[in-house]
This record gives sequence, structure tokens and C-alpha cells, in this order.
Amino acid sequence: MSLRSLTQPSDYNWNVPNGLSLVRLVLAIAVGVLIELQLFLPALICFIIAASTDFIDGWWARRFKQITKLGRILDPFVDKTIIGAAMIALVGVPGSGFAAWIVTLVISRELLVTSLRGMIEGSGGDFSAKQLGKWKMVAKCAAIIASLLNRAESH
Repeated sequence: MSLRSLTQPSDYNWNVPNGLSLVRLVLAIAVGVLIELQLFLPALICFIIAASTDFIDGWWARRFKQITKLGRILDPFVDKTIIGAAMIALVGVPGSGFAAWIVTLVISRELLVTSLRGMIEGSGGDFSAKQLGKWKMVAKCAAIIASLLNRAESH
């Protein structure tokens, strides 16, 4: 497989952006497990890699015209899984700053947005992420990183 083939526009579902999303899904699961094991520094590293890979796969898909139907479903699903896994695991960590009710609100909002996205895109509309949504993701990632960093320093 050449670099040229990796950057060609394609409707083929198995491309670099979707591969990166699958890697992020594995990292999301790892983050949850590592937090439960109180391995906060490895969890932090996995989370940072997963969060930064989200930026890379979106950039790649737009740059090389590799946006697919699978990617439009997989990317937001994996985003929610990363955030959900980290926040849910952090609820059980004393001093993490994540209360169950806060995480419940965040996850409820994500489920609502996902439902709306499905309805709108199912009827032919576009429900792509807007700039405000991207900043919301950055804020959630920053809160998780701060909490993991705090826990890693105190262990």
C-alpha cells in the first residue's frame, strides 16, 4: 500500500480516517480500564493520544476527500465513547471532580444529540459538527486531562 493510495479520494469505508477511529475506540476502552486500575499516567497518555487522533482523522478525511457514511457514524460514536468511558471511570475515583449527576447530564445530552443527528440525517439533512460542538469537545477533554493529571501527580 503506497502513500498515494492512502490519500486518494474514496467512498471505500476502510480508509485512514476510519482506521484511526477504530484505534481511538480501542484506546477509549483502555482508558476506562486503566482508570479503574488507578494507572492514571498511562490512562492520561492513552486519552491524549485518542483525543489528538480525533483531530487528525477529521483533518485527513476532509483533506483527502475520504468522508464516508461509516465515518460519519463511527467518528461521533467513538468521540462519545472516549468521553463516556473516561468520565464514568472517573466518577469512582475520589477527588476526581466528576460527580455521577454531572456525567449523567453529559451522557444524556450526547444521547439526545445522537438521536437528533440520526433523525435529521435519516431524512436527508446535514447534522455535521459545528465549531461550538468542537469547542465543547475540547472543554470536556481538558477537564478529563486535568483530572487525570491531578490523580497521576498524587499517586
